[in-house]
Amino acid sequence: MSRYAIDTERTSFRITFKPGIPGLGVHISGVSGAFTATLDEHGTPDLDQPIEGTFAMRLDDLQLGNRIITAAVKGWLGGDTEVPITGRLGSVTPIDGHHHLLELFITMKGAEHRIESRGSTEVHEDGTFVVHGTATVDPRDVGVPIPSFLGLRTQAAWRIHLLDAA
Repeated sequence: MSRYAIDTERTSFRITFKPGIPGLGVHISGVSGAFTATLDEHGTPDLDQPIEGTFAMRLDDLQLGNRIITAAVKGWLGGDTEVPITGRLGSVTPIDGHHHLLELFITMKGAEHRIESRGSTEVHEDGTFVVHGTATVDPRDVGVPIPSFLGLRTQAAWRIHLLDAA
């Protein structure tokens, strides 16, 4: 098993809304955490073996593109600098030679929510990995109280840089 730390400086999540809302989107930086994985003979994560990991997102690194909405969402989540969003990796299932289905569990406001995401991994010569992917989520499915008549969906694009933490 090899252990990898999230590179907080280069990791980010960007969330857009469908239908689009001009000037409104979510950018989350300051993501921290670590993952463990068994590497195969090519130096890539062996998806037949368990991959475990956890992460956290600091609230002061949350930006929604509008100061008033950002302040309201931060207040709803619990404050200005707490760590209100945590997560863990569930199963990882290969889809084809380049992509995999990731089961993520996100905890917000004390409730855990399951999200399916599609992703892929880039292996760099220096031993670092970049895992990136997308997920489409109905905000109500993760506890965000918005009216159902809005028909709002979110598209999350994420890019996690992992550094060898040996």
